[in-house]
Amino acid sequence: MTKADKGVKTMTEGKQIILLITSVHPWDDPRIFFKEALSLRKKYAVEIHAPADFQIKEEKGIRIVGLPRYQRRYLRVLNWVRLFFRAWKSPACYIHFHDSELIPIAMILKFFTGKKVIYDIHENLPAGIMTKSWIPPLMRKTLARVMDWVEKKAVCYFNGILLAEFSYVERFRTLPANMETVVNYPPKNFGIGVSESPLLLRQNLCQMKDNHQQVKFIYAGVISKSRGIEEIIKRFALVQKQGFNFHLYLVGPWVSPELRREMEEMIHNLNLTKQVTITGRISFQEVGCLYRQNDVGLALLHPEENYLTYLATKIFEYMAVGIPVLASNFPLWKLLIIGHQCGLTANPTDIDEISKKIVLLIKNRCLRCRLGANGWKVFNSHYNWDTQEKKLWEFYKRLEEL
Repeated sequence: MTKADKGVKTMTEGKQIILLITSVHPWDDPRIFFKEALSLRKKYAVEIHAPADFQIKEEKGIRIVGLPRYQRRYLRVLNWVRLFFRAWKSPACYIHFHDSELIPIAMILKFFTGKKVIYDIHENLPAGIMTKSWIPPLMRKTLARVMDWVEKKAVCYFNGILLAEFSYVERFRTLPANMETVVNYPPKNFGIGVSESPLLLRQNLCQMKDNHQQVKFIYAGVISKSRGIEEIIKRFALVQKQGFNFHLYLVGPWVSPELRREMEEMIHNLNLTKQVTITGRISFQEVGCLYRQNDVGLALLHPEENYLTYLATKIFEYMAVGIPVLASNFPLWKLLIIGHQCGLTANPTDIDEISKKIVLLIKNRCLRCRLGANGWKVFNSHYNWDTQEKKLWEFYKRLEEL
């Protein structure tokens, strides 16, 4: 028996085992590892099986078993097979899976093993299919309808489903499913560094006399044209022509190498090379640290169906570290941001309007401080993971009684 196996045996003694499996998300996905796994570990033994650059390790009391990372999507079927046999052989009582592509193997496991199966829904599947560039446009509508039907049939078969957004509830409301909404709010420790005295920090900044300091903006998340990357770059080119001192951080994975090359060329042609830093994907902890070094968070997504009805996690992450939000003026987003006075909104396709809002935030430090402080207050009182952790525990408690 290896040291890792001995550690796992000790960790699982007297506890039911939950197996979190995914073929799409990395092992350290914020929802899977930093939120759900760390919360469930307090009451259960937890294993994660996910794409990783290692075979096996233990992290924060959680056993993590890696899967190969494949660049080509069709090769992911090999990981489906691996996950199926691992789950089949596992002594786990619960199989908690995170990807729609795993629905077939989850149904087989439910039928033949008697394990309790939970489907964690991260996105509006039909709406998401309509935005996938790798799916031929003529096939998207039909495929979206088929997958909508398949998913709705499947959720009635599983022991329970978890929804990452309140907006997903409407799709499943009429179905006989054991359902709970567990939203992706950041954990309270995500704001470490500002959590002790953010209001005092903002007040001190507001009292400083130097109004010519560099103002830092950050966008974090998947980088694509539908999430506004092209407009963001063009907006800041207009701001630069007005002589303002700023820096822009673009953080997260690109949807394709081709898009990254295209945008890097645009940045160069617009003479923004010194004003823009591209980091690529970085860890959840690193994202939090970088947020705290910035002044404004961006969430300027296009008005596509998949974005209109959900609240981007990045908005709450900006609130968690006390920086204001500049976001798309979707009705739901306006209700949150304007309602709590924690940022500004504007038409995401109107370059001139967004440029004016950027300039307003650059010029008015006291406005930035006030909006950021308002966001931090409401994050700590309501929009944090502690509120969702309790719902997750209650959901699993109900499963125990089934």
